[in-house]
Amino acid sequence: MTLARTGGGAGPDRGAYALAYTSRLLPDGTRAALIAATTPEDPALDPAWGLRLAPTRWSDPGSARRPVWEDAAAATPPQAKSESADRYAQRLAAALAPRLIPTRASVDLPAATWQAAIDRTVHLDAPHAGHTRIHLGRLITVKEH
Repeated sequence: MTLARTGGGAGPDRGAYALAYTSRLLPDGTRAALIAATTPEDPALDPAWGLRLAPTRWSDPGSARRPVWEDAAAATPPQAKSESADRYAQRLAAALAPRLIPTRASVDLPAATWQAAIDRTVHLDAPHAGHTRIHLGRLITVKEH
């Protein structure tokens, strides 16, 4: 499992976020990514991991107006009435992918146990970074072993 603080919020009404992610091999030889988002101040995250943010204009977790993984994706614009749910899901998955590159703010927890509430599964139209499917959700717990 890797935890990443990927910014201080993407703009008004988005809040701050942290992403937990991992990848697993599927029986057909492709890979699925599991991405769970939360706020950097979530009690499930150990402050020693250094994921908390200094307050910024847009980092107040209470300012987020959409599901936190949509905030983390910073999908702009939001889903239009004319955009299908499937097309929007593809766009969200594509927006999250660049945020999964480890940075100085990433923390690897190779022996961690974690839980996430999965909101949706996106079957990608075209593989991205070896992944054919992305599970998106909200982080519930993390326990480092």
